[in-house]
Amino acid sequence: MPPRVTQRDIAREAGISHVAVSLALRDHHSISKETKDRVREIAQRIGYSPDPLLFSLSAYRKANRPAAYHSNLAWLNTYANPKELYIGDFCEYFAGARQRCIELGYVLEEIRMADFDHNAARVRRVLRNRGIKGILLAPAEAPDAELDLDLSSFSAVRFGYSFKSPVLHTVSNAQFRTASLAVEHLLELGYQRIGMFISEDLNIRTGGNFMGGFNASLHKIPKERWIPPYRQMQMGDRSEVRRWLDRCKVDCVISHGFWLLMVLMELGVRIPEDIGYVDLALNANEAKVSGMRQNSFMVGAMAVDQLNGLMIHGELGVPKVPMHIYVEGEWFEGTTVRQQPERKPSPGKKPPRSPKSTRLN
Repeated sequence: MPPRVTQRDIAREAGISHVAVSLALRDHHSISKETKDRVREIAQRIGYSPDPLLFSLSAYRKANRPAAYHSNLAWLNTYANPKELYIGDFCEYFAGARQRCIELGYVLEEIRMADFDHNAARVRRVLRNRGIKGILLAPAEAPDAELDLDLSSFSAVRFGYSFKSPVLHTVSNAQFRTASLAVEHLLELGYQRIGMFISEDLNIRTGGNFMGGFNASLHKIPKERWIPPYRQMQMGDRSEVRRWLDRCKVDCVISHGFWLLMVLMELGVRIPEDIGYVDLALNANEAKVSGMRQNSFMVGAMAVDQLNGLMIHGELGVPKVPMHIYVEGEWFEGTTVRQQPERKPSPGKKPPRSPKSTRLN
């Protein structure tokens, strides 16, 4: 078996110290880009790979001593009114990211594009002048957003799918699984006619994953009880909600946010006596509403871990092959669903037919 290639072998060929090689492989700011590129080229050519045992030992040592300050990371906020970003899951993203930054020795600095008139060139200069090399791209204000920012000098990670471009490495809740797990729990409770009510805005933001997870679960339900997801194209039509409920005869509805829950209550629907209600993105401190908690604090922490790895390996700009990391959600029983009594079909009575499609215009 040939001897393992070490950093000292790279150093001899490059004509630099093994310390400089170590720093170059970790993308340290004290090493020039030319030297980093040369070291990586030599490492690849002679077959160098990190020793996993030494890596584990290094990780153990780092875990048992206070993290040294590395640099600032940017939390890039693109909202027109930056304060409006901090609601629900997005607030938890930031909290989780900030905590993980502290643990790794980074400082998370919010960069508000509104402070620079959303001028991408100005924002880029600010990032470079402040020595920021890593960017966490916070969710966009509207779906299918585009960010015209040159990222060639930065490592970057985004949250979810609200940005159509750039397509970066992405960290998110496992929203396909989240919707599927919600259906599974409702079936265990005995619900028979489960419907999904989702805005088209949210459907785009989640990359169709909520709707996809719901649709994938329909095979667990007898076909005559299938209710296609209801895509609301424009918020605010309460009368259409009533018509949908009557037409589909739902006994439980899966949704997102509290708008639909409030409308149901305004329409005189008793929750959970008449209809059960499940929210797909509960806040961590929600104590009453039933649904799925997306573990958004952990999503924020995982985004920093992903970004840290990109920076260590010197991976800059928009990736050729984006990676996606998903964090599992958790079911919370709450009080807006309940165990259903066993239902025996009436002799000769057929269940109501599900519509082929349901959409609000």
